[in-house]
Amino acid sequence: MFENLKIGEIARTVVRQVLEAGISDAELNNLRNPDYCKQYLGLNVPMLIPYEGRNVYRYYANPLVINGQQFLLTNDWYEQENNNDRPYLLAWLRQHEIANADSNSAHKVIKLSPEKTASTIKALKSGIYTIKIAGDLNEETLLDIADSLRENENVGIALDLSETKLKYIPDNVFHDCENLNGIKFPNTLEKDSFGATDFENCTSLTCFVVADGNTWYTSENGLILEKINLSPTDKPIETKNLYLCPWGCKKIEIPLVFDINENAFLGCEQLSQIKFSGTCEEWKVLTKDAVWFDDFPATSVQCEDGEVQLEKKSSSEPDVQEEKEAYQEQREEIPFEQRLEFFYRWAIASDGGNVGIGTARSYKTWLRSVRNELNEEHGEHWFDRLPDGYAEIAFAVTEKVNAASTTAEKKGWNNKQSAFKKFITYLEHDYEDFPEDEEELEQDAVGTESESPAGQSEQVSSYSENAPASGDTSVIETLNNNDLISKFRSRLTSQSRWYPKFGLDGGRGLLYPIRTITRIFANTNSNGNENPWERLMKQNINNTDLLLDETGEKRCKVQDVKQIELLKNGEFTVIQKSGIKSRLYTRTADGKIRVENSFAWSKKGKKYVLKGWRQLSIDHIIPLEKDLRTKEKQLTGLRKITEIFSEYRSSFPENKKHEWRDEKSWSCSFYEAKKNLLDGLRDELFADLNALDNRYEIMDSIENSKKGKEA
Repeated sequence: MFENLKIGEIARTVVRQVLEAGISDAELNNLRNPDYCKQYLGLNVPMLIPYEGRNVYRYYANPLVINGQQFLLTNDWYEQENNNDRPYLLAWLRQHEIANADSNSAHKVIKLSPEKTASTIKALKSGIYTIKIAGDLNEETLLDIADSLRENENVGIALDLSETKLKYIPDNVFHDCENLNGIKFPNTLEKDSFGATDFENCTSLTCFVVADGNTWYTSENGLILEKINLSPTDKPIETKNLYLCPWGCKKIEIPLVFDINENAFLGCEQLSQIKFSGTCEEWKVLTKDAVWFDDFPATSVQCEDGEVQLEKKSSSEPDVQEEKEAYQEQREEIPFEQRLEFFYRWAIASDGGNVGIGTARSYKTWLRSVRNELNEEHGEHWFDRLPDGYAEIAFAVTEKVNAASTTAEKKGWNNKQSAFKKFITYLEHDYEDFPEDEEELEQDAVGTESESPAGQSEQVSSYSENAPASGDTSVIETLNNNDLISKFRSRLTSQSRWYPKFGLDGGRGLLYPIRTITRIFANTNSNGNENPWERLMKQNINNTDLLLDETGEKRCKVQDVKQIELLKNGEFTVIQKSGIKSRLYTRTADGKIRVENSFAWSKKGKKYVLKGWRQLSIDHIIPLEKDLRTKEKQLTGLRKITEIFSEYRSSFPENKKHEWRDEKSWSCSFYEAKKNLLDGLRDELFADLNALDNRYEIMDSIENSKKGKEA
């Protein structure tokens, strides 16, 4: 990397390439200004002077062409203890060159239209490139460009978007673009239109630049600063917050700012050195969130007059299982912030490694914002009625998304809605926080003491006997393909089974400990390898059938679904990628097919409740017990894990032995105690899982429960 070169060589090669690639007229004027060059580059002379056909003392003889004009570049660079220009020059390069060019490879600048960018990146040979995109860049094209970055791992790319009119960055668009070195944003970028999670795992990303003239953001030292308003006027002024640091930075210098945003350093796991352009006292009074430094290893901040130590918390995570048990005991009284912390840890530790720390923290932030805004609008603790008030709350969130008047506002509420959906999955899945027992909910009974849902008739629908009729087809909430995969994945990873009468292995029976299996495979993610169990689940869910008419002949796969809408009348509308819309039908326990409806009769509450997405379950077309029994002999991994657990179970205290059937209570401790043995079964277990009949159908959850009891 050029940072290993001597300062003179950097100036002669890298700086020249950057300047000749083109800079703004404003910056060109700055580099000709001796005061600017003294303050920001440590120079005693202007960095550039016009070329007049002759050599000039303190300047390289070979002129360069910038924006069609010839200039001389100064050679007056020093790298001494009492006169060191190097930090200034490297900071300038991080902001203007963006990418760190390899000293053994020419840094190439390519200017492209948006339409040609993705295909060009895919075809590039090994090297370091700055790709300047000029033209109308839309969301779909940017997604294609990001895909091309992930596909061509042999190149290092800096994206210059300054000549586009891009207003926002699509959610998580650049995730896993490990070869993205830097990005320059246009001045059209709107407020709250991007965040740290949009660059998740961009481990080579070391520089952000914002083009001159942006209303809301600027950049300095490769960092993004947010312009803020401390005056009564509506327009932001030049007081700034530190908004975002690139994921790949190892060293940074923070300029004088007013505030450090909560997620400014989210994902910056390589950051080991921090310098602050102010005094220790100025640093101490700077507004900072309590967890602003949780993600990086740096333990201090170097200020102009000394060093400030960061009081790091222990890196060890609390025992998730213990927290679960405590949660279950206190869930009726648990404060929202504590519940939010449980959600955060569940998203990281219990969701199969699908959610990174950065994304989980963003979920917390967004969910807190949802709660605060809805409570402010509807009254104190209105949001805290979850899970009972799910339908109303979900509808309120959807209305916020639909009412958004700007692209940035819509993006913000889309993010908040994503967090809300994940939170509902959390409540449904690991903590079983929805209070109605399935046995207390029936779909085939209409009570005389019923209390109809708001806007519902007490008459039974003409096309369904599941719920009260209603003409209100307003959309409460929408799940897209990724949401459905996440939802049904949670169902698949919570269905542990024990079949004591299976005959092999001395009558030990057969254990199907799905939570433990998920933990075994989750570790493959941490090694940078693909998780085969996650891949198989996603594949199986995508192949799951949805019934679209009363005959069962009209159907589609989850992979064909663009989205499913939950309506206020309790029905579900399936919208396929082809644009075809259909009601969702499901099969009852006795094999009949009817319109699916999310309303269920609560015998406990003597009223209809809208269960929402809880009403949709995923069910094996071939019963799992039958499939396991048929293939028991070849399922060597499951038989070995049964044997290991049989030994482990013998160590249970007498007062805990009755709990062994509940895998939630022991999956963590079992895995930690037998980790080496269990990890060694990974290949055999995957072969077992792949050998099972992994065909599924979407089914009503209550009917599925009845089916299980009848079986």
